[in-house]
Amino acid sequence: MVVGLFCAAAPQPLLVSIYGQIMINIQYCFIIILINKYYDYWGSMTLDQLKVFVTIAEFGGFQAAAKQLKVSQPALSVAIKKLEAEYGFDLFDRESYRAKLTPIGAALLQRAKYLLDQIDEFSDYAKILAQGEESELSVAIVESAPFGIIIEVLSHFFSEYSNTKLKINCEGVRGAQERLYQDQADIALTAGGDLDPNEIETIEVGQVILVPVVAKKHPAAKFERQATERQMQEFVQVIIRDTSTSFKAKDFGVVKGATSSCTVNDQDKKKAIIIAGLGWGRLPHFMIQNELNDGLLVSLESTEIRSVNLPLVAARKCKKHGPVAEKLWTFLSKLVEGNKLINP
Repeated sequence: MVVGLFCAAAPQPLLVSIYGQIMINIQYCFIIILINKYYDYWGSMTLDQLKVFVTIAEFGGFQAAAKQLKVSQPALSVAIKKLEAEYGFDLFDRESYRAKLTPIGAALLQRAKYLLDQIDEFSDYAKILAQGEESELSVAIVESAPFGIIIEVLSHFFSEYSNTKLKINCEGVRGAQERLYQDQADIALTAGGDLDPNEIETIEVGQVILVPVVAKKHPAAKFERQATERQMQEFVQVIIRDTSTSFKAKDFGVVKGATSSCTVNDQDKKKAIIIAGLGWGRLPHFMIQNELNDGLLVSLESTEIRSVNLPLVAARKCKKHGPVAEKLWTFLSKLVEGNKLINP
């Protein structure tokens, strides 16, 4: 259930707005001080030269860096040689086949990366503020979340921000988390628990209970509420495909020693296959409550085949966000104050 689904978020007080502008100015001053610090150290060093230095180090050679930066290799060589000649030390050891950092080059690399990241973040945020509102906002949603409820919430919010285009990506298992980490989503509605609190902040919006079920007509229905892993090994288990590619492979709730499985992209397909008697698996309780009550599906939950309580969170990176993204976060926070968007 949704608590306060159509309650509009209260407008931010003027004090918060002033505080936000002060923080922007502080960030700006910090960037300028940082640039001046490096400028004093390097003399006439430019940000372009810093980018050349970092790109050569990351791609392992001048040729690869030139391709990445879409400039000629001689131009990169000249930029680095000028830098090295001006300050009297080598950044790269050119005797080996690949460009290898010297001890001084290695010591400076992380600082160069940090400075470029700060400049990029400042530039991106300045552009957002100049626009007034983001042109696009991306939200990634895990497949086990109650999609209909979430869409209603988003529809209510974006009715007031029609200038911002909403982009939605529905992902399997850890796919929504991956989009968040890779900056392909501004906000993710995903399972909590595996998110780094130093990098990601979250709001717990509810809980989804994944119940192990099978169709009444399926042979495994005779194990209702007393199934063992050994008994279920011979039956097809229907599972969701993990759309992430960067996380280490991991089985989520798959019975060990199972002889076969069926992989699908979303919970609707999974439910259809299970109801058809072609396999068993865990489904969100909110999707199958009627089928359980009507006897179309039976629960296999036991001491070995358990339900899974999945905390559902709204998540975003710990960094500056655009005006609309910030208001959406505040809107979600207000909806769950004292309650959950989704009750178990």
